[in-house]
This record gives sequence, structure tokens and C-alpha cells, in this order.
Amino acid sequence: MFVLNPESSTQELRLQDSFTQLATHLVQLLNTAGLTKIAYLNGLPHFNELTLSEKNTAVEHLKFYRDLCFDHVTEGQSLRDSKRLTWRALVKLGLSPGSDFLNRIECGDVVEIYNTEQVQLFRNLEFFDICSYSIEELFCVPWWRLFNRDTAVSTAIIRLVEDLYQRKFPDGISSPLPRHLVVEALSEDQFNIDFFMKYIGPLYQNKQIAALVCIEQAQLT
Repeated sequence: MFVLNPESSTQELRLQDSFTQLATHLVQLLNTAGLTKIAYLNGLPHFNELTLSEKNTAVEHLKFYRDLCFDHVTEGQSLRDSKRLTWRALVKLGLSPGSDFLNRIECGDVVEIYNTEQVQLFRNLEFFDICSYSIEELFCVPWWRLFNRDTAVSTAIIRLVEDLYQRKFPDGISSPLPRHLVVEALSEDQFNIDFFMKYIGPLYQNKQIAALVCIEQAQLT
């Protein structure tokens, strides 16, 4: 006979409550920058699919991003200032980019940071402009399930990431991939995104590559 563990059940409820509160607050912060997003879906289907460990991680990542945005707004900074928001994220994560990194970010660019497990740790607000997913989906579903692209391009991305972590391109790479179409795989709207990667490069922590950063031009088609 299967018996529920009361302690585990209580922890699950606490995590769920934390996630919904964080997601709701993040949406409120994004609203101040003119963005309208959905915090989570009815019943939290994607969050509830996760293991207990994965739920803990999802809450940690969401808290990091909520705190990042909250601190930025509290200090009177605009969430639309991609250079300052990205730099705040790098400092908070303890990551060091190349010396000319910030100069690469131009108005309208999408900026993303992924850790060694290919989890998106940071995205600037321009990312939300070309994405219809809820906060729950972004923090609970791997990016390769959220977005579809040509198989050849996906293979090239995998090879590119491997090369970067093997330090074959210590200064990163400019325009490593051809412009291509990215399609939302799970959303009702299924946004189509014209995507061009301007730059991808390593981020260092204690002289080791701990994450990758991407700067992209992207717009809805």
C-alpha cells in the first residue's frame, strides 16, 4: 500500500506557494516596463511535473531573477536598460565576461545566459517581447522543448556549445550561425521568430567556464 510522506507533501506545498508568489511578483515588475505576461497556468501543470529536487531548483532560479529585477527597479533603474540589467546579473551570478562584452549589446538585442546544464539563468526584457510563454513554462520546461528550429541548426548549436566549453573559442564567436526561424513548440500562439545570433561567448568563474552568454537579433514574423 502506497502511503504519502507528510513531510514531503508539506515541502511540495511550500514550494508551490513560493513559486506562485514569486511568479506573480515578477509579472508585476515586468508590468512596470510595459510587459504583460502570464505568471502560471491553471493547476501549475509544468511545475507539478517536476521532481522535488527540480522544483527546488526552479524556485531558486525564479527567486534569483525576481530579486534581480526587484533590486534594479528599487534602485530607480529601468528594466529596459539591457546593459545595466545584464551587468547586474553577471555580478549577482559571480560571472566574468570578455572585456568588450557590454559594447556588443545594442538597442533591441536579446541577451541570454545559460549555465553548464543549459538552463537559462538570465534573459533581458527583449526576450519577453518575442516570447509568449508564461513564467511557469520558462522556468520549468527545458528550452529545447519550448522552441523548434531546423535540425541542422540545432546540431550546429550543440557542436558550438561543446567547442566553447572546450575553450576552442576563448573570446567567443561573432555570427556563428545563419539567420533562421525559431518556432514556439508548446504555446497556443506558436510565435515565429526571425533569429540571428550576433555573438556567443564564455563566462568565467574562478578561471573556469561556468556559463555561456548569447546576444541575438530577434523579431516576430
